[in-house]
Amino acid sequence: MSSPDAGLRHIVILGAGPAGLTAACELALKPGFSVSVIEREKQPGGISRTVVYRGNRMDIGGHRFFSKSEWVMERWKTLLPPQGAPARGDPPEARALWTPGGPDPEKTDSVMLARKRLSRIYYRRRFFDYPVRLNLNTVRNLGACRTLSMYFL
Repeated sequence: MSSPDAGLRHIVILGAGPAGLTAACELALKPGFSVSVIEREKQPGGISRTVVYRGNRMDIGGHRFFSKSEWVMERWKTLLPPQGAPARGDPPEARALWTPGGPDPEKTDSVMLARKRLSRIYYRRRFFDYPVRLNLNTVRNLGACRTLSMYFL
């Protein structure tokens, strides 16, 4: 007698952070796979989770998400629809970042908040763009010799 799961490939994913959950979602959509996600913490999210303690929200780790891949961005928008209304503390200029018809972050946690942020790397007492780009600022901060030496390595 054969098992009802005969022919299925069972995949076990360790960690329910963004990468583990994305892999699990994608594999679960493909025929022939069954997926289990194992997370040691009580809630998913890895270091990108938000913990609520006594009514206060605390971010455990980095919560900024960006990708140059349009496919990745569209996939995540199906999982967490972009913000469509103000959240407490949003400045008036944030309205330009909202998606019309998107969820209200004051009514649901299942929303990707839109924020304008500047990320930089502090190295050798200077600020570099993040993600790193080979531009005038980078060359100026590193110096011509160090920049050229990286090119020829």
